[in-house]
Amino acid sequence: MFSPVRCVIALLVATLVPGAGAQDIRKTARVPKPLSQDVHLDQGQAVTISARIDKPSALPDNGRLRATWALLRADDPKQFSGPKTTKPARKADAQGIYTLPTPNWTKLLHALDPDVFTVYRAPISGTYQLQVATEQGEVKLFDGGRWREKGQAPFSRPAARKVAWINGHTVDVTVEIHRIDARPAGNRLFIEAEPNDTPEQAQPLPLRKSPEDYSLRVVGGSDDIEYYDNSRVGQSGDDWFRLEFPGDKPRLLTACLSIPDQLIAARIRCYTLPAKTATAAGESLLPLGDEYTEGKNSNERVHQQQEQHRIAINRLLKPGQVYFLRVESNSPAYELDLRIVRPAPFTDPQQAVRHGLYDHVGQVDSWLANRPRGASVERRIRDTGNLLGTQCMSCHTQSGVWGPAIPLTQGYRIRNIQLFRHLVNICYQSMRPTNKLIDAANNTSLAPLDLGDGPAGTRVAGHSVVSVERFRAPRALQSKQAIRAANFILQSGDPGGINAAGPGANVGKSVVFSYAGEVLYEAWKATGDPKYFRGLEDKARKVLGVKVVYTDDLAHRVELLRRYFPPDYPAVAAAVARMEQTQPKATSRVPYKGKKTTAEEATRLAERIEKQVATDLLRLRQIQNADGTWGFGPGKSPDGGKTWKADGDIKPEPSPTALALIAFQAAGFSSEDATVKKGVTGLLGLQHPSGFWKGKSQTGFVSTSYALHALSRLFPLEPVKTNADDFAAGKNETLAETIERARRLSTTEEPSLVPLMLELAKHESPLVRYWALIGLGAAPADPGVAPLVRGLGDPVKAVREAAAWGLRQLLIDNRGWKAVARAAVSSDDRTRAALARTLVMRVDGVMPGIDIPWDQLTGTISSMMLEDPHPAVRAWATRASWNWWVWNPPVRTALNQAWIHRLSRPEPNHLAENGLRYQAHALFVANGHKANGSRQHQYTKLDRLFLDLDATLEKALKNNPVLARRLARRLVVVAATFYNTSGGDGGPGQMGYITPSSGDLFGHAVLAYLDIFDPKRNKDLAGNGLLTVRIGLEGAANVPHQPLQQRLLQYSLEGPEALRAVAASSVSDPRSAKFVAVPELVEPLMRQIKRGANEPPRRAQLSDPVLKLFGRVRWVMPQNKDQQHEVFGYFVPKFPPYASAQDIKKNPDAAKRAELGKQMDAGWYLATGLGDALGRNPDLHIDTALDFLPRKFQNQLDAQFWLPSVTWILTHKTKLPEVQVKKGQLPPIDPFATHRTRALQLFLDQLKETADPRTRAVAVTMAQATALRRNPEVLNALDAMLKFEKRKKVVKTARNVLSTNRKNFLKQLSDAVNREKPRKQPADKNGKLDAEFVADFQFFRDYVTPEMHKVLRGDERSCFACHGVPGRVPPLTLNPPDDAGYLPVDKMLANYRLLQARVDLENIEKSKLLRKPLNVQDGKEDGHQGGRRYKPMDPGYLIIRRWVLNQKKFPAQLGLQRTAAP
Repeated sequence: MFSPVRCVIALLVATLVPGAGAQDIRKTARVPKPLSQDVHLDQGQAVTISARIDKPSALPDNGRLRATWALLRADDPKQFSGPKTTKPARKADAQGIYTLPTPNWTKLLHALDPDVFTVYRAPISGTYQLQVATEQGEVKLFDGGRWREKGQAPFSRPAARKVAWINGHTVDVTVEIHRIDARPAGNRLFIEAEPNDTPEQAQPLPLRKSPEDYSLRVVGGSDDIEYYDNSRVGQSGDDWFRLEFPGDKPRLLTACLSIPDQLIAARIRCYTLPAKTATAAGESLLPLGDEYTEGKNSNERVHQQQEQHRIAINRLLKPGQVYFLRVESNSPAYELDLRIVRPAPFTDPQQAVRHGLYDHVGQVDSWLANRPRGASVERRIRDTGNLLGTQCMSCHTQSGVWGPAIPLTQGYRIRNIQLFRHLVNICYQSMRPTNKLIDAANNTSLAPLDLGDGPAGTRVAGHSVVSVERFRAPRALQSKQAIRAANFILQSGDPGGINAAGPGANVGKSVVFSYAGEVLYEAWKATGDPKYFRGLEDKARKVLGVKVVYTDDLAHRVELLRRYFPPDYPAVAAAVARMEQTQPKATSRVPYKGKKTTAEEATRLAERIEKQVATDLLRLRQIQNADGTWGFGPGKSPDGGKTWKADGDIKPEPSPTALALIAFQAAGFSSEDATVKKGVTGLLGLQHPSGFWKGKSQTGFVSTSYALHALSRLFPLEPVKTNADDFAAGKNETLAETIERARRLSTTEEPSLVPLMLELAKHESPLVRYWALIGLGAAPADPGVAPLVRGLGDPVKAVREAAAWGLRQLLIDNRGWKAVARAAVSSDDRTRAALARTLVMRVDGVMPGIDIPWDQLTGTISSMMLEDPHPAVRAWATRASWNWWVWNPPVRTALNQAWIHRLSRPEPNHLAENGLRYQAHALFVANGHKANGSRQHQYTKLDRLFLDLDATLEKALKNNPVLARRLARRLVVVAATFYNTSGGDGGPGQMGYITPSSGDLFGHAVLAYLDIFDPKRNKDLAGNGLLTVRIGLEGAANVPHQPLQQRLLQYSLEGPEALRAVAASSVSDPRSAKFVAVPELVEPLMRQIKRGANEPPRRAQLSDPVLKLFGRVRWVMPQNKDQQHEVFGYFVPKFPPYASAQDIKKNPDAAKRAELGKQMDAGWYLATGLGDALGRNPDLHIDTALDFLPRKFQNQLDAQFWLPSVTWILTHKTKLPEVQVKKGQLPPIDPFATHRTRALQLFLDQLKETADPRTRAVAVTMAQATALRRNPEVLNALDAMLKFEKRKKVVKTARNVLSTNRKNFLKQLSDAVNREKPRKQPADKNGKLDAEFVADFQFFRDYVTPEMHKVLRGDERSCFACHGVPGRVPPLTLNPPDDAGYLPVDKMLANYRLLQARVDLENIEKSKLLRKPLNVQDGKEDGHQGGRRYKPMDPGYLIIRRWVLNQKKFPAQLGLQRTAAP
């Protein structure tokens, strides 16, 4: 047994002595011949170990090798066999720890992960062995769950668990062992080394007792885990570090992980133990408890997803404790940056900025890696499956770019610089070139593609881009994004606000015009184009017209008008006017016609600006809180705007405080101004310990950025200048010191220092080469191209990753494209594979002009996809191709052909095949997946690709069965990918078939697939045959192809029982599934339902799918009345005499009791299931159904069946309700009066004590329906029921309904109105509310709210499914009703006011409440995140419309003013 305590001793020894004793070894052999190397290591001695397949393409298909490192013999046998522990202090797998302490490791090598490199520090002295051999045993490495993927598509062609090695086949394998000096660089930089996969083997990092802040860095790697398709994320590749805190006062620990891979999931966790129990004795295990979280940043949480992974954490260190950091980098190389610092708040503004800057960059990057839109992946094989979601850098996370950008211009520098580089790249990548808008880009997560929520998001993205470009010039292929943002602004309407993770940040309207004006100002400066200047003028006029609601409105207005509007505006306006006259063609092709300002108008506008700025600044001074802060409230004026004061106790908020300071600084006031000085003190006091500023907002990202702006502008730093002498090699420089020097060079981003990086790029240690190549990528210069290309072929994967990242940065700067063409035909597999990965990039090659002919680029990518012998090249090139396809129109036609060939040709490598599935899905959902499809602004070439694929499939079905089988299977598994997943504006989702020809292509593919793999419709499928058909049925979900729907109906009704539920779910979209209700179809289905009723274990297969279909599918009822009667004759069950539980219990015959119990269970199942289907499906709500309504309900089963239909019977063929009912107006004659009377009596009977308790509970829940709640008989029956009903939930629901009677309702409404601040609703002298308001609010309660609570058949969601979830849609978060539909009056009034604010009284047809549900889209407004909810003539929409129109009729009575909605 291995003793972990001696491992810790070895690690401590290693910090004292350099490596000695081992000789450098390099050996190559042809496997499967034995390849092993023994080496003796002294305790604490460090070596690098590597094993690699020299030519991965030479492997047999899916062939595998295994590299193993093991301790063969310990010099002292006692070191390897300590005393036995009878009772371990923790379970071996506690906290997901996946191994016992061991000196050994092993790794599987294959074509897509052909090498391993690790630093190893010998835990004990002994002889170790490195061995590489074929792996022909069972391997489960690629199994396991996949994030956000529920279906069976991964099992269509899984990586084989066993792969036999082909006799006589050989591959060259090289192993190397090199001794290294792994001592740290001055206790500043440490080299991570294995074994450290458990807390007992944790590598110690010495902390010191110091009153000053200090830091440590660790350079490490996890190349000992699977690289391409790691199923063990969360339980693999852990590196543990031990921190013994010697301080006598608590300090803040910040831990931040930097990796080159932009979007691979990684994680840091922390644990703690008292010092006295933190050392394992003998072979014992440490008594590790749950993860330690004290001191954590509030943003360390999941958000609209389940997966936990954070790359930046904060923890409070306490005296007497030992801390264990568990780092899962999921990457061949990483940097762990640790800071031990005093927590905020500080009195020094510059310290506050540095502290906040570090935390902000780490937390935003971590949030984006774990963002709800699922941008990160746990396996590199995957793509995220949602172009829109993953490409939206949300409004609040954009602050990760614009927030640090201003401090950078003020001399501050970012410590966790690699994370900021990621953020900047994500920002540029998030601005996707538009399809219809001219020369624009859209930051989007919503449909339609060119707009979505871009009117807000793109303004913020543009603000980010122009902010960061003030610090450093953009790279060439990103250099037009700012102009594209400006063009988008000119072609889109200004939104009502900016979604910034809830109230508390980016509030008000001024921010919209401020960001838009800033972007247009920079575009005008860069181009001189008058259109941008006219747009800037427009934003200035609009910001002057803002009705101030928040302090933020004042501050943003001042900043725009003082910082980004020309101070000599009249003269500039005159010059622009002359240019328009003399050079009318010196402008862009963007269709924008701004107002041409006259000289007189310019003078008046300048005067108005001067007056408004002075007024706003004075107001800001007057509303400042006593502690120097500001709150959101913009104050009150007792004298009509002459003077202002804070309105009562205004809670300090960081956003308005920082913005006020920004406004004063923009207006020319320094930190010595009394108001500013006081404000700085207030802002410093609001900083949270870990460094962020946060008030009401969900994340504080925007508030923090405002604070960083304010403080850095008021307290700039002199930037530290670097020169070559600062990076000269020291005398007797150790390896760690060389690494540290290379790492420092990599942070400079200074082209003049590239010669130093070039030298280090040739260093013998890959740990040094890694940092040198990162530095070459960060410092754009042509000399960096050659070493980066050379690095693509490095034998060590970490170096290749750095080279790929670095070369990508130079390619983005339009450097090195000629070298790409040469590297693509290199004879070296590693070079080509790393190059293919390099080309996974999202850049605009059109407007800037890419430095490679388009045909050469597409030829290179196509050749790598189709012709390359190396599976990794094919896999990465396939991923690169869809990214280029989306961003650059010139490549689409050529790449379409490449995709047709790729999908048609065999792919022998299982992992590359699965990668192809994910990449094809990513391309195929370019127009949106099932939850966010976009009918407008589509990628039309995707339709062309689908048409060509359909033609290829059709031809293959006739002439080439092998190709037909392959292509149909691939298309089906793509369609099945992310089965039943709807990411909305978030993560991945199954295909949505919004592209015109997609339904036919995938319909034909699924039908062909089912014909090929289940030609005889075998009902007895099992094993792989059952799985194969299940995948086909999952792939059929949502496909709008009528012949396929009929096939799915057959499977759901007659297929193998295990598949019927899946088939039924696949026709669950009622828009594409119809059921022709003829007796010959209904009758056998009813028999099947009854079989399921009588056989409860088989209900899920036999009857549940049919009942689900009956309730949701579109019924095509016969027009003939007699045929309708025949259909309902089958549908409406005939029940046996009812026997209650008490009746059954009284029967003396045990057999009869059992038979009666079974009979009643079956009857109740039928009554409930069929009754629910009849009640839910509006297609069945026809006159004929009422003919079957019993005159009396003497059987409780009949009552249970008809009860869900009561509400539709009561409202059947009634007119839509009016908001204002005319007094004295007689109701029309009701032809269904008798049916309604019967239905009502049925309902009332269920509220009696004699009713079945189950039915009574259902009836009470139904009583919230307007048609029942407003009926006096129902209220009386509920009141009577309370005398005997004892169930708390039922009683509560009944009391809620009773509380809505008119007397209670009016009192509750009056109380709620009286509590409104400010009061909005007029009342007479007796406090009586206006009759129009009461009627309007009742209509809102009785019809509008139930309509919004209704689950629509199309998407199975209600309005409250999104708008009722806090944080889901911050601009409109409503109070949701409870499960019974009840909502207290005060909360309903809050909803009423929120929706009133979406009514535009000046232009009622432009009201958001009318246009959003229709998802109306044009260049002047943003869309509806939930897609289209209604058609214009849908009854539900007409109810909402009537309420909206009533607001215009009685604005004063309803508490409204005639102003446009914000």
